[in-house]
Amino acid sequence: MAPVTTPSLARRALAALAGLAAALAPIGSAPAAPPAGGSLVGVLTDHAGTPTTGLRIYAFPERDPQNYTGRSFVGADGAFAVTDLPAGRYKLMIATGYGVSWSDGQVSFDAATAYPVTAGADTRAAARLPELATVEGILADRQQRPVPGATVTLLDPVATSLTSSFPAAGSTDALGRYAVRAIPVPYRVQYRIDRLTQYHPRQGDPAKARVHPLAAGQRLTLDERLLQHGTVGGRLLAAGGGPARSVEVQLRADRTLVGTAHTDADGRYELGRVYTGSYRVSFHSPTTGVQWAPGRIAADRAKGYTVRDGQRTTVDDTLLTPGALRGRVRLADGGDAAGAPVELYREGDDAPGAANFILVQRTRTDAAGGYRFDPAVPGRYYLAFPRGERGSQLQWAPRGTAAPAAPSAVVQPGSTTTVDERLLPIGTVTGALAYADGRPARLTTVRVHDEQNAVRATVYADGDGRFTVDALFPGRYKLSFQRGAGPVQWAVGKATAEEADWVAVEPGRTATVRDTLRG
Repeated sequence: MAPVTTPSLARRALAALAGLAAALAPIGSAPAAPPAGGSLVGVLTDHAGTPTTGLRIYAFPERDPQNYTGRSFVGADGAFAVTDLPAGRYKLMIATGYGVSWSDGQVSFDAATAYPVTAGADTRAAARLPELATVEGILADRQQRPVPGATVTLLDPVATSLTSSFPAAGSTDALGRYAVRAIPVPYRVQYRIDRLTQYHPRQGDPAKARVHPLAAGQRLTLDERLLQHGTVGGRLLAAGGGPARSVEVQLRADRTLVGTAHTDADGRYELGRVYTGSYRVSFHSPTTGVQWAPGRIAADRAKGYTVRDGQRTTVDDTLLTPGALRGRVRLADGGDAAGAPVELYREGDDAPGAANFILVQRTRTDAAGGYRFDPAVPGRYYLAFPRGERGSQLQWAPRGTAAPAAPSAVVQPGSTTTVDERLLPIGTVTGALAYADGRPARLTTVRVHDEQNAVRATVYADGDGRFTVDALFPGRYKLSFQRGAGPVQWAVGKATAEEADWVAVEPGRTATVRDTLRG
């Protein structure tokens, strides 16, 4: 049956309200413009014709399966209305707890019915769910004991980022049984419990999982056994001997995070089931920092713990006694750097390098240039010294303009580490930006680029078009200017970075840049 298009009831109501508002509005008020789009309206039913509620419906342009234009919640009586759609043809996607289906009763975008939408009118659209299929079975361990509480998810191998947000899923009961109802399309079956994720039939790699086609009304039985695994748990004590409470425990295979847990009131933790293999364990908290088992301050010194099939691996540890980190900061001329900021970083756990540094603490030097982090959790650290009032540049100990490859300091348990630093000389860049007619180029973004074209500082022109970069290490730089998302202009009056002029920054001196912006 051809779609039926009628004047929009919703728009009639809006028009009536608009008329009332116009009658009550002060003389001279401009009338509100009526909505320009059309609507898709209808009643969602299951395959037997019974209205279905509580779902969401998305309208996709006829030739675009990736980006929806409008959506609607399905009301208590199954009614829906996707409003304010630009004129065109649309297909409807129904998001359910069983996967997604398409208008009308179809299981793919390509097969879905497309409906025309006319501006200012409602188009009646048929929305019907297909008959569901069921995947059922029993999940057991390697000793054929039932595995309760596991999540079973049916994964559509051709799902988009949106459609994959509505998977068909269920869980195993006390006897390891599961039954998942689903829209009848091909699926991979995933099983998850604790730190285990596997795919039917007994695969750890989803690419090796079998794809099971489903037909409407079909019941497919798939029993599954867990792959080889053990369990991991233990107890963490504080340095004084009592339980270390609320500490995060991380389990890693190489640098890959496998799972986390937290210690309880008695310092105990359980990571549950884990695949057989070698792992490292670390302990994290804001007050205790990071420690690797057993009692190590660095990941490369951590012990590898082997998890064997059917066995429990116990990893107990005691937090190390804190140490301290102190030092003295001097100015470039040798004087005391009073009130200078000092920042303490550690390397992240997921990947090495400065891009993954984590700020641990910050402080300021005293009148004599001294600083102290006490207590300091044992570990390897990097010290940075923000330069200028805005801290736009970081100086890294020892006297570097980039983060060093090796740590600045190693804090050992119960000992004090000393790191002194002398600040490098810096220069300043100031300038003024205006348009050709003399107006100041307010709120223009000013970026300072080094010789590798990396951005070393970003500031904004004030209401008079003036800007200041108060701390730059000596060297050559290029400046770029941009208003909002507009085009980028380079100093002085250049269109590209290659053409831009170099600005020389010298110790203790100020370089001035004036430019006229286009537009």
